[in-house]
Amino acid sequence: FEAVPVSLGNWVLSLQDGDGRFFTNPGSPDTYVHAHCYAAEGLLFLGKNTSNANFIDSAVNAAKWLADNQRANGAVGRWYRQGKGLTDDDNMDALAQSIRLWILCEHVQVGYDFSDNIERGLDCLLEYQNLDDDLKTRGGMHYARLDGELVPHINCCVSLFTAQALQMYLDWKLGKLSFDQEIDWLV
Repeated sequence: FEAVPVSLGNWVLSLQDGDGRFFTNPGSPDTYVHAHCYAAEGLLFLGKNTSNANFIDSAVNAAKWLADNQRANGAVGRWYRQGKGLTDDDNMDALAQSIRLWILCEHVQVGYDFSDNIERGLDCLLEYQNLDDDLKTRGGMHYARLDGELVPHINCCVSLFTAQALQMYLDWKLGKLSFDQEIDWLV
């Protein structure tokens, strides 16, 4: 049973660039940040369940790449284009995923501090919360901005990823975060 996930994990490792980011497709040097986060989360889960340090190290390197590319406002871009860097559009699903990943990586690798990235990411993410009076959408999360204005689209995935990130953050700050429980819940 374990051979198939380990084989898949090794294939995913082959898609990781030396800077820590994952290529979205084997034939392209570009990275879709949302998918990059999924790859890192999956490897973290797989590393935990197979005791494979290579998978965990890969996930931590992916988290470091996100941290190194986080914008001053706390956001992360949607795409990394080879030769051009990250696109200018902020991506809230990937930001919420990044926050979850940074929190988990705080537990698996000593020596790299993601706390500033976590705090700046949460500050940015919460700016996307819908606070209007519509009870059907109040509290949900906007996906993006267009021309500086929040797009009137409340996104289920961003809302759920944000709820997970906030719960993990509270557990982390209170010293109650259980890596095993959180990574199992996440994946």
